[in-house]
Amino acid sequence: MNVVKVFGQHIKDSGVCEAWVEAGILGAGTAEHVMTGKAYNKGMRSHKLMSQALWRLLLPFPTDHVEIKDPSLMEKITALLADEHTDKRTELLKSS
Repeated sequence: MNVVKVFGQHIKDSGVCEAWVEAGILGAGTAEHVMTGKAYNKGMRSHKLMSQALWRLLLPFPTDHVEIKDPSLMEKITALLADEHTDKRTELLKSS
């Protein structure tokens, strides 16, 4: 059983198909194919897009909390994200 079919079984009736169709990501028939695991590439793309959208909705909550509890940490995080050098981010993450 492929991973997209398992995702489809797990999240059926959650409104994901309708969200994909309404957003124009997939057509109605393709969305049903994705949920049954028949359109693997489109399914992986759709699930990744849905995951990114959910993270964009959820991410402000932890950052708001950090900004309230420790403003200096939030400044470091903002500076780190603004830095174009990914080596520095990797080094900081490994040292934590």
